[in-house]
Amino acid sequence: MELTEADTAGALSRIQAKVTATALASGSLTSLFCFATSRPILRYAVPITVNCVTAMATLAAAQEGIRALRGGHSDAWGTVAAGALSGAALVGLRAGPPYMLLGAVTWGPACGAAHAANDWLRPGRMVEAFFISQGLLDEPGEQHAPAGAREQQQQQQQQQRQQQQQRQQQQQQQRRRMPGDAPPAFPLLPEEEGLEFHELSERRQTQLIKALKEREVAELYRRMDREADARAAARKLQRRQEQQQRQEAEQQQEQEEQQQQQQQQQQQQQQKEQQEQQQEQQEQQQRRQAPRQGGLSEEVGEQPSQRPQAGGPPVAAAATAGGSWWRQLFG
Repeated sequence: MELTEADTAGALSRIQAKVTATALASGSLTSLFCFATSRPILRYAVPITVNCVTAMATLAAAQEGIRALRGGHSDAWGTVAAGALSGAALVGLRAGPPYMLLGAVTWGPACGAAHAANDWLRPGRMVEAFFISQGLLDEPGEQHAPAGAREQQQQQQQQQRQQQQQRQQQQQQQRRRMPGDAPPAFPLLPEEEGLEFHELSERRQTQLIKALKEREVAELYRRMDREADARAAARKLQRRQEQQQRQEAEQQQEQEEQQQQQQQQQQQQQQKEQQEQQQEQQEQQQRRQAPRQGGLSEEVGEQPSQRPQAGGPPVAAAATAGGSWWRQLFG
């Protein structure tokens, strides 16, 4: 089959897009890795990026060649064949001809699995839908809509009208709740004042919906801030009450301790007074008994002097007296 200029331009653009995406991804990831591990970027990031770009360029060229041979048809099997060819070529150049089969066996299924995952996930459409939802891109319109699509459009318009009515009701409720003159839910352009919501463009609808969401989120944050302030005030009051209670409890404890100390001091004073009284009484008794004990001691002191001691002069006198009496009786 002969290739036209459009086919070659499309193939070159696809190869260029794949190589550019690979270079950006590999360069950013390897740079982050080198920055995280404190390694030199020129020594590690550049060779890895060059290898990834070379591998992707080889794979994309093989894929476009197989697509051209199959008449512009591309699927996972074609990617498997392209991966096997590119893997055999790259691994054979890197490790030698004996490892070409290993490269074909490993690269082919891996590339086919990546192609199937891409068809299933559709990351490009996911990114496009995200940008459309954020109002950064216009949704592509259908130029040639089928006959049955009109009914679907009418149903969608009815749903949009119902949603618009619900939003208007919510806005009215919010305006009633908010004090003062509430600003509009979203700014309208001068040329959009007489139009309904479903008559606006998709991009403008997404922008207005986003503005309404931001307004609702801002109000929600305000309520949360008010609730947080109220909770903080309640906590402060609770802490003050707890501090007051603690101070009162401490004061009561101090008063009780003071009372106990006073009672102890009074008891000690009473005990001292009692002891002093007892001492005075004892001293008085001793004073009263002192003269009596003095007279007794004098009498007791005289008695030992009258008693004859053993072997002393009274005994000798008695013996002499007895001897004289015996002599007088028998002498």
